[in-house]
Amino acid sequence: MTKQKIVKNKYTRARGGSAEFQSIICGKCNETILTYQKDGKGSLVRMYLDRIVAPEEVVNIYKNVDTKSSMPALVCPKCKSLIGVPMIYEKENRLALRVESPIKRKTYKPS
Repeated sequence: MTKQKIVKNKYTRARGGSAEFQSIICGKCNETILTYQKDGKGSLVRMYLDRIVAPEEVVNIYKNVDTKSSMPALVCPKCKSLIGVPMIYEKENRLALRVESPIKRKTYKPS
């Protein structure tokens, strides 16, 4: 795993300035799907595309998406459960994936 560094910007500050990394795990089959930088406290309702940090295959899928219609849904690679659906968080006009399925999260600080 490559070293990851917390991105701090206006979105991080708007959510209280705290951030951590979370492994997002399929609630159905326990497959680790991705690593996400979660800003602020609270439950994970949506995942912003620019906060997906690993694995590289998933990052590459979402890094050049610029419209909701060109964004693929997030599906568990193992059991094919639907994890997230494309959305635009209108308050900030940001592309995101709305969490649809039960997931597990494992939190850790960057090394």
